[in-house]
Amino acid sequence: KMRPLVSDLRKRGSIVHALLGDKDFILPEQRPFVRTTLENILKYNASSKKQERFEGIHFDVEPYLLRGFNGPKSDLILARFINLLGDAAAIAKRGKLLMGADIPFWFDTPDEFSREKRLVEFRGVIKPVHEHIIDLMDIVVLMSYRTFAAGADGIVLNSSVELEYASRVGKRVFVGFETSPLPDENILAFRGPPSEGLSPQGFKRYLALVPRLDMAKVFVVNHFERAALDTFLTQAGVNLSQVLWWPISQDVFV
Repeated sequence: KMRPLVSDLRKRGSIVHALLGDKDFILPEQRPFVRTTLENILKYNASSKKQERFEGIHFDVEPYLLRGFNGPKSDLILARFINLLGDAAAIAKRGKLLMGADIPFWFDTPDEFSREKRLVEFRGVIKPVHEHIIDLMDIVVLMSYRTFAAGADGIVLNSSVELEYASRVGKRVFVGFETSPLPDENILAFRGPPSEGLSPQGFKRYLALVPRLDMAKVFVVNHFERAALDTFLTQAGVNLSQVLWWPISQDVFV
């Protein structure tokens, strides 16, 4: 069923890659299925005419969607992801196919919970996860899903680390962008240990963390919003001395 479609696309000047992927591909019990699927793509190419063949294989495997990624399982999940890509790249190379993968732009940033760099050991080498992926793949598609090129949260800034590394090692990176409207946001910066007790003076805005038995609630407060915070504290039965707060040192509109 694929041959007429691939042939028609190639006649029109397109390069066709076989796209597959699921977050569960990294799980040990799924690996035989993945290998069989990749081998079937090679068999398809071997039994097809030149104009009917795929020129590459592309993975859209998003391991960060697995439960436990934002926690102690993160390192294991990323290590399995890199090993999956390594196995796939070897099979693609055997079939003389290009190998590509989609990755999020934030793989080069520290983990938001541990603040540690996302480092993975693969074949005895420890390096950032995005570098391992670029090393293994012929092509990387960077999911830099923003609607503007410039700015503090723009496509250029979010893609720069991967583009620079790919340039050094001679690999290709395609930069993706968002095609639907995104809401405007403010990126807030606050640093250091919090102050205890809600008595901030001299700050235009501050971030307040209100601890409760069932959850912690965060407020970004200025003098207009203080009334809403006070109402919440009264209803929740939280004393002002229990509230933690940080002055906001930077507020960038994006």
